[in-house]
Amino acid sequence: MIRLMLVDDERDVREGVLNEIDWELLGFEVMGTAENGKEAVELLDRFTPDVVVTDICMPFMDGLALSEYIRKEQPLTKIIILTGMDEFEYAQQAVKLHINEYLLKPFSSRELIDVLLKVKQEIHEETHAAKNLEKLREHYEQSVPVLQQAFLSSLLSKQLTLREIGHRAVLSGLRLEGEAFLITVVRMDAPPEESSSLVADKALHMFAIGNITEEIVTRSERGSRVFMHGADIVVLSGAEQEEASMLLQRAAATAEEIRRAMETYLRCTVTIGIGTPVRRISEMKDAYESAIRALDYQLIAGNNRIIQISDIERSASRPDAVRFDEWKQRTFISCLKVGSRQELAAMVEAYFLELAGQMGNVQDGQLYLLELVTAILRAAKDAGVALEQVLETDSSLFAQFTTFCTFDEAKRWMLEMSENLRQKIAMERQTSQKAIVEQAKMCIKRHYADSELGVQRLCEELHISPGYFSSLFKKETKTTFVAYLQAYRLDMAKELLRSTDLKAFEIAERVGYADPNYFSFAFKKVIGISPKEFRNAPGRV
Repeated sequence: MIRLMLVDDERDVREGVLNEIDWELLGFEVMGTAENGKEAVELLDRFTPDVVVTDICMPFMDGLALSEYIRKEQPLTKIIILTGMDEFEYAQQAVKLHINEYLLKPFSSRELIDVLLKVKQEIHEETHAAKNLEKLREHYEQSVPVLQQAFLSSLLSKQLTLREIGHRAVLSGLRLEGEAFLITVVRMDAPPEESSSLVADKALHMFAIGNITEEIVTRSERGSRVFMHGADIVVLSGAEQEEASMLLQRAAATAEEIRRAMETYLRCTVTIGIGTPVRRISEMKDAYESAIRALDYQLIAGNNRIIQISDIERSASRPDAVRFDEWKQRTFISCLKVGSRQELAAMVEAYFLELAGQMGNVQDGQLYLLELVTAILRAAKDAGVALEQVLETDSSLFAQFTTFCTFDEAKRWMLEMSENLRQKIAMERQTSQKAIVEQAKMCIKRHYADSELGVQRLCEELHISPGYFSSLFKKETKTTFVAYLQAYRLDMAKELLRSTDLKAFEIAERVGYADPNYFSFAFKKVIGISPKEFRNAPGRV
């Protein structure tokens, strides 16, 4: 059924149109009616009609203004204009708004039916064209895997610019976003001992390895890509800022699952090289080359191994060089500010695992913990949280962690203090949000009489973005700013009607309505009676 909305300020016209046509037989469903353009605008988002039949001359918002709004907000909606002889020149202006049809009043039901059938045919033709477009889209989607394979391989073999990467990513339908990226290369060691119709063919065998790898990666790593590059299977992993520090750990765990799966299901072994994380997608060639360098150590490490280039290079240079660097510090502070309890616990756990596995001497371990504590201090300072609220003790922060005898003690203390700070920051943020909403309410109380008061102006005064403010205001008050402002203005209007002899147009001006007629219309729509009836009502509710 085609959804239709009827807009006309004449009740007889609306009822006549509704009653004289068999809408269901015609293939239409009337979703709603409105008596002026402003009412129609309120209904549009709720019903999203396919066709709007509207008069031109109406109070508050005429048919041409309504048509202009529809063309902007719901451009696919068909518009049929109803017009009288003396409005014919206005109807001609409707051509500029791409009005689909118009009828001259008075019109017969047959004339309206003919116009509706014409619009219905246009909708059916457009629907058919959309289906053809969908077939083209399906053909394109079948080509996408080939485009993605070529693009991802080019990332590993060429030093592409960010602009080139962005362009080719759009063409291939890939989203490659993140704060860190890593390449893992899976390489088959040798053909399996037992032959079969599947594994005897190396190409088919690699296909099987690729399928198992993709299944494991898809299940354990969100947003990672698996593809063939030469004779190898490559896994491209990415991580957002809050997950960046765990990228290597996650890749190693996934690699171990892949290695075991090959032994179990295909009775073969693979060697897996894990490269160095990079921070930009344009550095993917370097990340791939570091993973290939890790595989070069297969002669020393042997087959059926997972080799991380970071382990090799650290052992070859300085085994005790473990540092809580600036990147980790930014990631940790971000988690303290906006992360969840689980994310924070996982991050601290990862830091201590790294410290336990890579610490070369006691001094390195103490420095690492000092840098971790410094990050906590910085996060507390940025959020305006007093350190005493986090520590819940009179002892010095730096002196406290030096008293621990084991890593487990230090880790428990660090987890507790980090979680205390995370909760305090969350509470401060919530208090700040409530304060913004209270400021907005006070601004409404001060300026409700100003007809120009709106979200944009209020946000300029509060120095926040309109989008953030609208979302925050609705979250805290369970209503929109516009609805709250209107309710407040009408409350003030009721008070003036009770306590003064001011005329309705004077009250309209005092409570922020530039149009007295619209004030009366809005008052009756919300309160249920007109301002005059309210003033004369017993008790003045």
